[in-house]
Parts: sequence; structure tokens; C-alpha cells
Amino acid sequence: MITASRREEMLVLGARALQGRKSVLVGIGQPNLAAALGKCLYVPDLILLYESGIIDGGSERLALSIGDPALVKGAAGICSMFELFAYYLGGRRIDAGFVSAAQIGRAGDINTTVIGSYANPTLRLPGSGGASDIALLVDELVVMMPHEKRRFPETVDFVTSSAGRAMTVITDLATLAMSNGELVVTAIRQGVDPDQVRAETGWPVGFKEPLGSTPPVTAEELAAVRRLDKDGLYS
Repeated sequence: MITASRREEMLVLGARALQGRKSVLVGIGQPNLAAALGKCLYVPDLILLYESGIIDGGSERLALSIGDPALVKGAAGICSMFELFAYYLGGRRIDAGFVSAAQIGRAGDINTTVIGSYANPTLRLPGSGGASDIALLVDELVVMMPHEKRRFPETVDFVTSSAGRAMTVITDLATLAMSNGELVVTAIRQGVDPDQVRAETGWPVGFKEPLGSTPPVTAEELAAVRRLDKDGLYS
């Protein structure tokens, strides 16, 4: 019996989180793969938008950046970045944003700018791009990232963006959501003990009661992940 890895399971959960959505602004990397999986398996009419102005782009391979020419193949439309942010995102025409992060804090603040102090960082990250606009102007922000204590500090090193409304955080250990101004665990993966989640979170994280459990990945879902990411770039 072939079983899904923790990373593959995380990608499937990201795809499932897009059910019921009509449009999503997608970040490159694992969010891109999860969004493509969601469109393939659950929401065939889901419109994928990219910061570069590509509307519902498609290709024979996963894009490596928002400027990857592969996104243009099969696209329903192409517009300028200004038009995408001003008219689509600013006009509140996009249901969800799907991104990753280097750090996420107790209050839902996201860091994609620096690790350490801004003036003298130990690591300089890609920065904001459109992350702040995306977080504030979509109906729901979905964040997908590994669950490690260094990535889940109580306070992030730099606030790149903050979710204005609903937020779902999907990790390889658990699913978290905002409740009373802070992230709480709403479900854990099968085979994961709550103490594992506590150990990898930088604050005394709360657990929703009753705590949910993640349905196992199906053979169809796992096959789709491996078909879409046949080179193993993100899974």
C-alpha cells in the first residue's frame, strides 16, 4: 500500500481548502501545486490568478515563478500587474489568496521579509511583493507551510502582512484558524499527537473543542499530486 508523505498530505489539504471558491490568487511553489490540484480534483471552474497578471494560466509543467512563460500557455487572459491589483484584487473580485510564509505569529502576522532584525538580518527573504494586499483584500487567506517552531514564533521578526479577515493555516502537522485574535488548532493529522503540535509552536497554542481529525488522502488524490508534480519539485 502506497501512503502519502506529510508534505503530500499537506498539499492535498490545501487543495481541499479551495472547495466552494470561484477564484484564487496563487503564490508560486507549494500553493501553486495545491491550487492546480484543487482545480483538477474539486473545482474545475476555479479561476487561478497570478500576481504577474496571468488569468487562469495553464501549462504542461508547474511554473517556477510568477513570471514563468509557462503560465501564459492556455491562459484565459493577461493583464498588467496594476490592473490585477487595482481592479481584480482592489475591487474585491477574488475569493481567496493562497500563499506560503517564512514565519507566522500568534496574531496571524506573516513574515516574508527578513529573519532577525531588519537593519542587520541573518537572512533576507524575497520580501512583500503583493503579499500585504493579498492578505487584506481577499475573503480568506490560506497559508501553507511546514510546522516548525522557528516558523511559528509568538511574534514574527518582521510584519510583512496581516490577514484582514479569515485565515486558514495548513501545515504538515495541523490546521489552524483565527479565533479571538489568535491562531488556534482546529484539526490535527492522523498519527500526530497534540503534544507534537505544542512542541513545534512558539506559544501555548490553543485547541478547538471538539478537535477535528484529517480524513486520509485517497489514492486518487495522491496520484494527482504525483502526476502534477512528476519531477518532485514541491512534493
